[in-house]
Formats: sequence, structure tokens, C-alpha cells
Amino acid sequence: MKSINNKRIALTILSLFSVIFFFGNNVMASSHEAAQKEISEAVAAIKDYTIEERDEAIAKAQELLDKFDDNKHVWEGRMKEKLDNLKDSSKDNYEASKKSLEEQRKELSMWKEKMQNSSSEAWDEIKTGFEGAYDSLVEDWKKAEQGVEDDM
Repeated sequence: MKSINNKRIALTILSLFSVIFFFGNNVMASSHEAAQKEISEAVAAIKDYTIEERDEAIAKAQELLDKFDDNKHVWEGRMKEKLDNLKDSSKDNYEASKKSLEEQRKELSMWKEKMQNSSSEAWDEIKTGFEGAYDSLVEDWKKAEQGVEDDM
């Protein structure tokens, strides 16, 4: 029962994830922080999956990756529209942020692949690694969004 509830919560939170990043600048800070907390809880919910639920955990991990990719694509499109009006330092920040996000995304994908191939003995370690990689990706995302857009 707990696993089913966690899955439902995670699906709801994943939906919120898209809304927050699409409308992030229009969301009040406290709402944004609350939503970020909920997203973190969804990622943490992956830790509740057992080795027998590996397929569900992998699907959830892929959903997180897909949502991130969608939101990154929107952010990059928004930034490309404004690139000509940015200061050189902001352009450099954008490129560095973009590169960092791509590296973090690759690491997260690597952890998802490890989930697919992990033994039952390594399962808990793999889930913890995925959670840590996702947290790093979210932190880099926040820095990228704030750092470049503050200069606009």
C-alpha cells in the first residue's frame, strides 16, 4: 500500500515539476520552495522501491529525466531568443550553465542505467546514487536559471 501511495504522490509531483519550471518566474518564492521540496520527496520515493519493483523505479527515473529534458529545452529556447541582448559575461554564464547541466544529466542517466543492471545487493546504493545525482542536477538547474536570467 505504501508503495502505491508513493507512486501516486510521485506522479502528482512530477506534474507539478513541469508547471513550476514553465512558469517558475511567475510562481511565488514560497510556492516554488514548497514545490521543490515535493519534487525532492518524489525522487526520494524512488528509494522506497524494492528490487522486485525495479521496472517501476526505472520508469519513474525516466519520467524525471524526460521532464528535465522538456524544461531544459524550453529554458534554452527562451534564452536563445534573448541571447543577442545579453552581456558577454551572461552569455558565458549561459554556456557554462548549459554544459554543466548536460554533464549532470549524463550522470543521472548513468545512475538510471545502473538501476537497470544492478544486483539486489547493490540496489540500495544505486537508488541513493540516483537521488544524489538528481539533487545535483536540480541545484545546477537553479543556478543556471538564476545566474543568467538575473543579468537580463
